[in-house]
Amino acid sequence: MTTALAILLAGLACAGLIAVYTVLLDSPPLPSGGAARAGLVALIPSDLPDGPFYELGCGWGDLALDLAKAMPERRVLAVEASPLPWLVARLRALGRENLSVRFGRIEALNLSGASLVAVYLGPKPMARLSEKLRAELPPRSVLLSNGFALADLTPEKTVALPTPVTTTLYRYRMRETN
Repeated sequence: MTTALAILLAGLACAGLIAVYTVLLDSPPLPSGGAARAGLVALIPSDLPDGPFYELGCGWGDLALDLAKAMPERRVLAVEASPLPWLVARLRALGRENLSVRFGRIEALNLSGASLVAVYLGPKPMARLSEKLRAELPPRSVLLSNGFALADLTPEKTVALPTPVTTTLYRYRMRETN
């Protein structure tokens, strides 16, 4: 087998793997753009309770890296259920002591100790995640969402980014009775 053919087959296998997991998870591993990542980091309030940050569905790891850099005193746990993006994110996190990347489903996580959760997931995964977030996130913790609102919570703050395709960022503050 020639090198070119091997590269082509590896590329097709990677594309196929991404396509299969996009269907299984109802969400492709799309990276957050630089403006969205900067906007989400800017939405982090100064009065967060103690506890780690989570990025749910971290994809290739861009936002997780930005969170870890912006808040080096906080532990950031990124979770991804698609194998190829998880591997890339895990490799990118090497050497960053406050960032760990885990392979797994969001549903299996216990978020009861989180101070901040960041997500960039499609409408279907967000709808499924809504009940879990309301049940597990502690009072005063913050949920940041890139592009997708939660139908049953009122955002504390929204920011419309004037990017080529307008994106809205949402910040939710969890209350005693969410």
